[in-house]
Amino acid sequence: MNAPRTPESRCFAAVPLPSGCKTELDVRMRALHAELPFRTWPHPLDLHITLMFLGAVAEDRLPAVQEALAAAADRHAPFPLAVGRLGFFGSPASPRVLFAELEGDRTALSALAADVTSRLSAIGFPAENRPYSPHITLARRYQGGGDPGGLIRAAAEREWAEPLPFDADSVVLYRSHLGRSPMYEPLAIFPMKSEKSGKTTLFSER
Repeated sequence: MNAPRTPESRCFAAVPLPSGCKTELDVRMRALHAELPFRTWPHPLDLHITLMFLGAVAEDRLPAVQEALAAAADRHAPFPLAVGRLGFFGSPASPRVLFAELEGDRTALSALAADVTSRLSAIGFPAENRPYSPHITLARRYQGGGDPGGLIRAAAEREWAEPLPFDADSVVLYRSHLGRSPMYEPLAIFPMKSEKSGKTTLFSER
């Protein structure tokens, strides 16, 4: 008889955005939605800055993942970032992804991502074979006509010209729930090292 399969979750590590930042991004995204017919737009609560995708994680491996993320977060101090202008991946005539660029201390962000990746790789979660390119995904799969690249550039010069600053001060382990909205469930929050840092919050404890 085969042993029961251990339940799995699709997980990723990310820097969260503060609630005020998400609220302002929601307002800006609604204005974009009226001009740009992308197929999918995330729920505002799902906005984040990905550090590393883990893929499927067995439930019995989550404690090791949490330990690795807690250790990584504790080695880094909070640092300033800002939501910058709009950008896109793919053809200007049919963009695959609409995103917001990141300004501020990108060196600190890349160092945090490298630390997270190194620690998770050491416990069996391989890194992606591409350079780290931090951004905030706003929409996916353009499905209209016209000149979306031009519309995106015009919006970048209007509503998105003013940076939206915030402090990156924690790492979150998220679990994905396909078909739900919001889609991402925070499993644990790991504060970065500072005088005001608190203990790790495990949402399963609530």
